[in-house]
Amino acid sequence: MSKRVLPLWARREPTNRGPKNPTANKAPEEGATEGAGKRFRRDSVFPSDEAPVMQSIPIKDAPVGGAPKQRFRRDSVFPSDEAPVMQSIPVKDAPVGGAPKQRLRQDSVFPSTDTTYSNVPYLPYVQYTGEIEYYTNLPEIAWRSNELMLQITKQLQETENDIPLAFDMEWPLTYKSGSDRTALIQLCLQTDCCILFQVSTLRRLPAALTHLLYHPRVVLHGVNIKNDFRKLQRDYPEFKAEMVLQRCVDLGQWYNRLYNVTGLLSLAKLTELCLGLRLNKSTKVRISRWDISPLSEEQKLYAAIDVYVGQKLYHSFAEKQRQREKLLKCHAAAWSNIECQKAEDITKAPLSTSNHDPKPNPS
Repeated sequence: MSKRVLPLWARREPTNRGPKNPTANKAPEEGATEGAGKRFRRDSVFPSDEAPVMQSIPIKDAPVGGAPKQRFRRDSVFPSDEAPVMQSIPVKDAPVGGAPKQRLRQDSVFPSTDTTYSNVPYLPYVQYTGEIEYYTNLPEIAWRSNELMLQITKQLQETENDIPLAFDMEWPLTYKSGSDRTALIQLCLQTDCCILFQVSTLRRLPAALTHLLYHPRVVLHGVNIKNDFRKLQRDYPEFKAEMVLQRCVDLGQWYNRLYNVTGLLSLAKLTELCLGLRLNKSTKVRISRWDISPLSEEQKLYAAIDVYVGQKLYHSFAEKQRQREKLLKCHAAAWSNIECQKAEDITKAPLSTSNHDPKPNPS
């Protein structure tokens, strides 16, 4: 019979087989510490008479006998005898012992502690004491426009120059739809009388008013006046803006030509630069309800001052231009006199057949 062989799992290990580790059953030597046969990391620290405790890898300058030092940024500041606190990166001229100085933009402006603005000259407000005419219905607006046309025709008979007429408009502003329909038209022919037409109650402009604006000898002027006429055409289609855009004068552009500067200047800025006065541009009045009739006294005064100042600015710019033209004529006349003198000197000079001056005779 063949010999029966047991499977490997059923076999028993011999009892006389020694352990794989020859030092496993050896008694600990004298002076050997408990747990000497266990494996630990090379950087493990074993306090005396205590069980081995695994500690973190020591860091440079770690406190002796204390908890391992945490890792922080190189610019971290640790107050003495206190827990480490993360602080911001130190900035130049930071206050000593206080909170770290915040980083700001280079163009940041810090107002001084002095609340008085002595470097800003005081400018008084514009004071208007003239008459304010206020019209609200169609017959009154047509009648006053016709009277204004007769007054301009009378002035044209006495002068050859065109007649300046200050023009401005007001309309309410809403946060939903923006600018609303034109509500008020202001005119000023003489600086002692301003005319206000409440057109928000009209469906269309009267023909007398449009004929007045179309007059070829009337110079309509204002700030950003061309855009005002374009808006007036959108609100009232019977008005044709192309009839007046070629003749109107923008005071801001005229100022730039006179003083050889560039930029968009408002009416308030022109008033400060040329008249040395200040406009009261109160937000309460400026964005008020201009479409409600009748207007308040503050609204009437605000609207009248705008065209009053515009008429004053026009006369100031016209005088400045006349002085410049007169100076240019004087320069041209002086230059022509010099040229005439040179021509007379040439005609009086003796004629010579040679092309060069004769040599002086040696003495």
